[in-house]
Amino acid sequence: PGFGGQTFQESALSKLLELRKWREESLLSFGRDMSDIKLMVDGGINGRTAPLVTEAGADILVAGTFLFRHPSGLNGGVKELL
Repeated sequence: PGFGGQTFQESALSKLLELRKWREESLLSFGRDMSDIKLMVDGGINGRTAPLVTEAGADILVAGTFLFRHPSGLNGGVKELL
């Protein structure tokens, strides 16, 4: 943690799944809908990891190094993430 260009830590997937489950069950536990809480992943986001983390529950992806160093430029990086 703490600098750009780091590799994705696979252990984040299980944590995301746990957070997503907590958020979905929060109405039962707290009597309050927590869907306004967004889950963000920062680190190692690229064309391979973006689908993994979004499926696990991430709402926001930080992909600075991937986008700004993409061989096809910023637009190419964004297209690959979509």
